[in-house]
Amino acid sequence: MQVNIVTKEDLEEFRTRLLTEIKEVLKIQEVKSYPKSIKTKQVLEILEISAGKLQQMRISGLLSHKKVGGTYYYNYNEVKRLLPKD
Repeated sequence: MQVNIVTKEDLEEFRTRLLTEIKEVLKIQEVKSYPKSIKTKQVLEILEISAGKLQQMRISGLLSHKKVGGTYYYNYNEVKRLLPKD
């Protein structure tokens, strides 16, 4: 009978690889979860800002938008670019 011994280093390496893979899966799901154009409410939730701040970003040209009827639409990739980097 063969016995395999698992060391702390083995467990640490496994943990690191597992966390990396989980982060990759979450990134893929995040990209799939939003359409190319998103509405104001979604932008406010993603960026965690007020409606006034979003209006200020539109006026200053920091965030481009399209208005269809009475609804503003924003490009998801452009909104994502404004997220703080970790």
